[in-house]
Amino acid sequence: MKLATKKIRVELGQDTPAYASFELTVGADLTDADIINLVKEQAEEQAGDLVFEPSYDLSGLRVVSATHANGDTIVEDLPIDPSHEDIGIVAMDVLKGTVAPNQLIMEAERQGVSVRPEVVEMFKRFSLAYEAEKREMVEMFKRFSLAYEAEKREREAEKRSRTQKIRG
Repeated sequence: MKLATKKIRVELGQDTPAYASFELTVGADLTDADIINLVKEQAEEQAGDLVFEPSYDLSGLRVVSATHANGDTIVEDLPIDPSHEDIGIVAMDVLKGTVAPNQLIMEAERQGVSVRPEVVEMFKRFSLAYEAEKREMVEMFKRFSLAYEAEKREREAEKRSRTQKIRG
């Protein structure tokens, strides 16, 4: 008896860094902070004219996608190796306050990175504090909005009252 089979297309990707360099001539009196600002400015301008040489260290292996023959997606962005870039992006989002701190632990677990229990506990506490502060800010905004709406209704009522007095 022959088993039924089907074809699955699997696309792989890797985080392959690429490097290029350029030289700057700067004034001897510039501070390190001045040079950093100049480097950042020039990096954007120079990058388009440079040839970046890839460094094939073959890190961050991931399944970009796996699809059925008809094109239906089975899975996308499935890490095989830990990706420091993905974790770094989540860390930046945590630092910006756009995602809860526990998202960093969740991303690490998604990638199979072993996280010490005390670190997980620290992030849980951090996330609880973050969520509590977020709720407090939402409540403060609600109170502000209610006060603003009440003041707006009061102004509109005063305006109607003045209009009625003028019309007599």
